[in-house]
Amino acid sequence: MLPGIDAVWCALSPNGYQGTIQVDDDKFLDLTTADGVEVFEYIQKQCSAKLATIGKEVGYVDGYLINFARREMPLDIDVVKGNFYIKIKKEERINNIRRRVPNCTICSVYNPHCVVQLESIKNGRI
Repeated sequence: MLPGIDAVWCALSPNGYQGTIQVDDDKFLDLTTADGVEVFEYIQKQCSAKLATIGKEVGYVDGYLINFARREMPLDIDVVKGNFYIKIKKEERINNIRRRVPNCTICSVYNPHCVVQLESIKNGRI
C-alpha cells in the first residue's frame, strides 16, 4: 500500500474510462458495509433534525444527504462507494422496471485529486 493511503480502487465509467482512486480511510464512506450504513443513518438523522428546526421536510435522495454531510457536518468525505440498481437494458428503461437488488457498484469522487490515473478503454467489457 502507498504511504498515507488506506484504500486503492480501480473504477470503470460508462463512458469507457478506467481509473485508479486513492483515498484515506477517514475520507471514504463505504455504503456497502454495515459501518458505512450506520454513518449514513447518522447523517440522515442530523439532516432531519436541522430541517425540523426550520419546519421543512425532504423526500430523501442519497446524494442530497451526502451533500448535506459534506457542507453542514464536520465530515470530510472525498469518495463514496455504494451498490445501486441501474436500468442497463433498453427493456428495463422502456418498461420502467424498478428493482431493489443492486446490479452495480458506484464510486462518487468528490475530490478530483483522488483519481491518480485515468485512461480510455477502447476494447473490452465496460
